[in-house]
Amino acid sequence: MSVITGLRSKVSMMRTTSTPSPRFAFKHRKHVLGRTFFLPPLLDVPALNLILTGQGECEKSIQGVLLLYSYLITHRNVRAEDVDDEKFLHRPLTNYMQVRRERMRSWLGVNYSKVVGKLLEHGYLEVKLETGTGKIMYGGAYCHWQSSAGDKGGGECKQYRIPAHLLEENRLYKQYKAKDSVLLDNKIAAARPSYAYREKYREYVKGKMEEVVLLDTPACRVAVQALYDRQSIKYPPSTFITLFNENPFRATLVCDFGHRLHDQVVNLPKSLRPFLRFKNDLDTEVVVVDMTNSQPFFLSAATPALIREFTPECGTAIPFFEDMGAAENYLLFKQKAQQGQVYELLRDRYNEKYRGERGFVPVTRDDAKLICYIAFFSNYKFRDAAAPISTTLDSLEAAEARILSEELRAASATKQFELRSRTFNGGACPVAWGRYDHAQDRHRKALHRPAKLRETIFKKQAYDLVKSEFADLHTLFRKIKSLSWDFNPGKRHANNALLAQRLESSIMYCCVVKGLVEAGITDLVTIHDAVLVKKPQEEEVRKIFLHELGKLNLFPQLN
Repeated sequence: MSVITGLRSKVSMMRTTSTPSPRFAFKHRKHVLGRTFFLPPLLDVPALNLILTGQGECEKSIQGVLLLYSYLITHRNVRAEDVDDEKFLHRPLTNYMQVRRERMRSWLGVNYSKVVGKLLEHGYLEVKLETGTGKIMYGGAYCHWQSSAGDKGGGECKQYRIPAHLLEENRLYKQYKAKDSVLLDNKIAAARPSYAYREKYREYVKGKMEEVVLLDTPACRVAVQALYDRQSIKYPPSTFITLFNENPFRATLVCDFGHRLHDQVVNLPKSLRPFLRFKNDLDTEVVVVDMTNSQPFFLSAATPALIREFTPECGTAIPFFEDMGAAENYLLFKQKAQQGQVYELLRDRYNEKYRGERGFVPVTRDDAKLICYIAFFSNYKFRDAAAPISTTLDSLEAAEARILSEELRAASATKQFELRSRTFNGGACPVAWGRYDHAQDRHRKALHRPAKLRETIFKKQAYDLVKSEFADLHTLFRKIKSLSWDFNPGKRHANNALLAQRLESSIMYCCVVKGLVEAGITDLVTIHDAVLVKKPQEEEVRKIFLHELGKLNLFPQLN
């Protein structure tokens, strides 16, 4: 695998029932009201109810506990190699989950600590006792809350897990159907991340996200299995599809950075998009209509007027755009962005500039996307301080030469280890083992060193290319990165990325989605700069898409 391929990969989730095919189950679901819980396979719900309430059939009173189990199961961080289709290898020492007190209170009531105490006492739940320093806290150890996007807040909380005796090797979960109720909906909503930025058509798309399902068909399972085999996803087909369609904690949120909507539909690998459907029409295929090189496009489209209208919080950047005027390389960038050819331009300029130089490897259009991300959105102070390319090339040659010597050293240490272990009383010789292990570690590091140096060289070349060939554009980005924006949840060097993403998301929701909905195209969701719609509506969607942007004097190319 080339360094560029490796780098690209970096840039780049009541009744006990069997699992029916969602393709057919969803056809009848409009007649069946209910929520699906994901519970430990060996959990006896009536017995649990009896312990908590003294009644064996009072379902509502323990729905909060069932939500807690569902949360622990659907949010577990499971490695792909730990799951084998319907089989799940229980890892008791590593599957604790943080659960915030606010959620426990919403699910289990004001006296949630008493409910948790009963669960712990009767073996229905376990709490982590050991702190990060190794101290044992018999009431449960508090740990700092690891916040995520849209789910913020400091403080500390405890970590819980499902006891081993409720789990099974051959099943990750069992499904349990509960009747819908306002109380249950409120409990589920309490676990979903909240966000501050709301607007009519973002809210509309947010609601539509929950109407998108993944078909359970042989072709879809083959595609999911291929991703699972490559460890691109952590669950095999049956589990992946069921969790996608049934997870009660599915959350759609607006990120603080670019005000984009994020959902499992957005995060779904592209190869699985053909298997998406809207619940109200499972037989109609969907398509994705998107823009070519959207982030460069919106950077090129940023004008004082558009910034004032759609991202007024970024208004302090307006003078920098006004100063650009008719700068030649800036106008070239705008032209190529409008034509959807920014990546082709960067590819050609890179190959022209570095062809014939030591260690040159020609780049493709996909590689040029990396050039764009590195040269536009990275930390310029860090890039400026990087060592010259010639110095890194010298280090690369030395690192490649070192591989052979470390290989010989490792082979010698292996031979000595094997020889001494035969004559050492009691098995492996500790001294020989230490030398063997050290030599193997040096060899591994030597093998990886050249790839890291090639990556460093490529990043330096990408940055220097834009800095020299597009000096005015580089100066514009440097000025924007110097601004102190207290609304930027990231770092200053991402200011131009924030501007591009907020401009994109505002235009998408306030113009494109608005125009589509008003035209009667109501089954749609966004995937950043793209819209997912029913295939028969594709041509009409394209026309409206371009028409709405044309009103703003924006003329992108659509894929």
